Amino acid sequence: MMNKVRRTIEKHGLLHKRDRVLVAVSGGPDSVALLKILNRLSAQDYDLTLAVAHLNHGLRGVESDQEEIFVRRLCESLKIPLFTRKADIGEALRRNKGSLEETCRRERYAFFDEVRSREGMNRVALGHHLDDQAETVLMRLLRGSGPEGLRGMTPMRDHVYIRPLIEVTRKEILAFLEREGAAFVEDSSNERDICLRNRIRRRLLPELVEGYNPRLVENLGRMAEIIRMEDDYIQKVVEDMLNRWNVTGLDEILNIPIDELRLMHEALRQRIVKAILLRRSPLKSGIGYRHVKAVMKIINGENPGAVLDMPFNVRVRREYSALCFEMRAGSSRAASEMDTKRLDDNIGGNTYSYNVEVPGEIDIPERGGTMSFRYVERSQVAVGSDRVVFVDPDRIYLPMKVRNWMPGDRIDPLGMKGKRKKVQDVFMDEKVPRLKRAKIPLLVDGESVIWIPGLRLSERVRVTNRTWRVLKIEIN
Repeated sequence: MMNKVRRTIEKHGLLHKRDRVLVAVSGGPDSVALLKILNRLSAQDYDLTLAVAHLNHGLRGVESDQEEIFVRRLCESLKIPLFTRKADIGEALRRNKGSLEETCRRERYAFFDEVRSREGMNRVALGHHLDDQAETVLMRLLRGSGPEGLRGMTPMRDHVYIRPLIEVTRKEILAFLEREGAAFVEDSSNERDICLRNRIRRRLLPELVEGYNPRLVENLGRMAEIIRMEDDYIQKVVEDMLNRWNVTGLDEILNIPIDELRLMHEALRQRIVKAILLRRSPLKSGIGYRHVKAVMKIINGENPGAVLDMPFNVRVRREYSALCFEMRAGSSRAASEMDTKRLDDNIGGNTYSYNVEVPGEIDIPERGGTMSFRYVERSQVAVGSDRVVFVDPDRIYLPMKVRNWMPGDRIDPLGMKGKRKKVQDVFMDEKVPRLKRAKIPLLVDGESVIWIPGLRLSERVRVTNRTWRVLKIEIN
């Protein structure tokens, strides 16, 4: 395995001699193996300056503290400096929006960046391995990602974060630790199916490996590498085109020659359109398939004066031989939500979709009402009604949206023990008229429908004895 990791490092240029590397160590098998391998490589070839960062999330009480003690003793035995912090995840959840998983990740990386900057480290090493890569690709595939998602995790990110174990399997890591006689700790939360990744790791991936392809992990990793290579090439071509057109993302008005766009392959055209729209997004996100397709209709269509209002206060219009992107006056969140509605109408369907922020309130003009979201104390939880439900926000996979019903939507109805049901079948059971179905606002997340107001709540997000914060959702 040492040779395999060395080849990965050399192939992707992850390390150079005398690099200063901060190693993220949780105490689990992956990070322990990573630390031992880097320590050995340092002595053999690289002359690295190593330090360890460990964030105690404090979510599992004594178990979290025992992990920190384990990492401390490991670093003492290797004579490697250790930097630790105990996070207040509860406060971070109240302060920021997002799921428990997202919040923990954000706190970890903020801690790593702080230590790296303060201590003058130029690399941060992470313990992600080939099985993690396979899980990531499967998870994104299930969520409908394109090439930018199926490229998986990169061996190096931002010229700082490196993944030296990205081409070795979990099985190889465990075999290495056994040969070394190295101890490690297990995170008990990995044994519970509390998030999509755990369910993929514990149920879906083993079933696919056993029943369909014993080399699936390696094949998914190879697929991600191929997609990443091809995606990098397309991105480079896109960047070259945008530079030739002097696209900076700060332009008030940008004109792109339609004749040039039409000469390109449609795949390249779509990527250029998406890149331009993303440069106008404050968070460089929030532009999806339907937005790009709507602009493609203008490019490929015959209407010389077509106009389309997009999210983030952007207007796209056709001026005969040019495609014009311009910023409209009066940016606001409400305007962006209405832009999304107008976009869906232009695509040709009577659809709507609004992003949810917590706490916050969404206007739903199609229904003539609002949907509000706020955190409440456990003591405020009551029996739900047609208008009010109480859910466990840590069981939600962000982003959340309020939108109309779409064919194929499914929900895990409360009381059905996780058995999934088509929303269309729920409508039929409840005798909802066909013309009214598109007007019913569904609350959805990254996995499925959470709530059909007045009809069904998802079993997945119900409040249980293990729920420690509660989200109240009300429709008016």
